[in-house]
Amino acid sequence: MPTVTAEMILNRAARTLHDDTGVRWTPEDLLTYLSDAQREIVMLKPAANAINDVVALTPGTRQRLPSDGMTLIDVVRNMGSNGDTPGRAVRSVRRYILDATRPDWHTEPTSAEVKHFMFDDRDPKTFYVTPGQPDPASYLEIVYAASPAEVTSTQQAIGLDDVFQTPIFYYVMSRAHAKSSTPNLQVAAIYYEQFRAAVTGRSDALFELHPDQAQKRMEESSGHA
Repeated sequence: MPTVTAEMILNRAARTLHDDTGVRWTPEDLLTYLSDAQREIVMLKPAANAINDVVALTPGTRQRLPSDGMTLIDVVRNMGSNGDTPGRAVRSVRRYILDATRPDWHTEPTSAEVKHFMFDDRDPKTFYVTPGQPDPASYLEIVYAASPAEVTSTQQAIGLDDVFQTPIFYYVMSRAHAKSSTPNLQVAAIYYEQFRAAVTGRSDALFELHPDQAQKRMEESSGHA
């Protein structure tokens, strides 16, 4: 359970921005950036907010994630007609294979027990099952990435694990520099690259300079150091 509050991250950002009193960037602005950071983290790394849940299916082959779902991660097993009866494991299969070998699979006889699922990340909130579900349908245990809830108070804990507090800080700093009255897009881009690298483990050699060093150099070059 997260213990880092929004205030802890935003105070750090305000100090780094030399705006402790919130004159140039209001607490509301920074809080919005923080919520946006959490959603972008999950887009880059779905496992950052993975939910394991039992969900009710709908009749037929086409299924949808719960309302908070961003993308499917895995389908684990059947959970019976009541959602509380563990059953057969469900295996992934490529849809094009079924389309080629069993082009009528969407209209084949239904069964409450799912054997295979198909997922295409170009349509992240939809997945397909076979056999298709009868009416009423049964339940599956699935793993999916959920959209983090909006953080509405500085006293509220972040919605992701505490390990993500640093990339969230980087993202807030990037947005702040990009949205200031005198935007510093170079420093904003460096902070965003630090954010992306912290989340994915991949960095761009063009942005290897630490944001604090980059900002110092920018200030020195403009005569403000």
